Amino acid sequence: MKPIATILLFASVSWAALQDTILPSKPPTITSEPWQCTTEILPQYFDPPKPTGALLTAIQSYGDVLQKDCKPTQTDIYGLPECTFPASSLWCRFSTAAPSSLLSSYSSYGSAASSWWSAKSSAAVSLARSCPIGWYRAMYDTPGGPGWLNSTLVFAGCYEEAHPTTGSSTKATATATTGSKATSSGPQQTATSTSKASVVGRADNIEMWVVGTGLAVTAVNSML
Repeated sequence: MKPIATILLFASVSWAALQDTILPSKPPTITSEPWQCTTEILPQYFDPPKPTGALLTAIQSYGDVLQKDCKPTQTDIYGLPECTFPASSLWCRFSTAAPSSLLSSYSSYGSAASSWWSAKSSAAVSLARSCPIGWYRAMYDTPGGPGWLNSTLVFAGCYEEAHPTTGSSTKATATATTGSKATSSGPQQTATSTSKASVVGRADNIEMWVVGTGLAVTAVNSML
């Protein structure tokens, strides 16, 4: 559950602006930032709780199904092909597609993702704004960084949608649109990266799978 302060924080900015802040698609244009930024451990914001074992394998397979007809239209910050990302509501349906034996671990993962973002969100937005150079570098240098952060938001939102609490909600209402930017009307379906090589080699490189399938750089707004 997100604290009320966090809800108000996200209500005060547009979806597109929030996306540009947390998951910028381009390097910052400024050349310097406050020296205090060097004292912040920014990579921690791209190292959220991650699914493991059979749950990770199941999510990978589900992502492959959602992305099977992906047609890249542009490139992401890594230079990989980028295509329209499946609506967040489709990701939340994983709970009905997953084997019953994984539902407990999936719920635990969603809870951990929700708690992690609740604790980190306020500082993340603040630091992404005040330290854009360091933030972008941390995002770029952390293997699968933007994908792991965004997938955490997606599954945290799915968990909160399934476990509604008075005063806090991240229910997704994503609709289809092409490109990596959200419209001002609310949460939208956005872009993700795909790479044949990264999907084929996913068993050897989980981080590249995150970049190469449905858990890549998607809009933060899809689940906030």
